Amino acid sequence: MSTLICFALEEEAAPFQKIAAGKSGISILLTGIGRKNAEKSVREFLATNSPELVLTCGFAGGLNPDLKLGEVVF
Repeated sequence: MSTLICFALEEEAAPFQKIAAGKSGISILLTGIGRKNAEKSVREFLATNSPELVLTCGFAGGLNPDLKLGEVVF
C-alpha cells in the first residue's frame, strides 16, 4: 500500500520522517501553510503519483505559545 502523508511545516514532519525513514510505500509531502498551498502541493504530487491513502497531519496550531498542552483546536 502506498501512503502520502502531508504536513504544512518541517517542524511537524521531522519526528515522523525519522520513523518513516527507509519504509517503502510512504511519501512525506511538505505543503506549506494554508489551504491554497496544500491544494497546489497535493495536486502536483497526484499528477505523477497515485497513493492509496492520503493523510494530513500536523500540530493544528500547536506552535502558538498561547495554547495550553492538550488544548483542542478546531
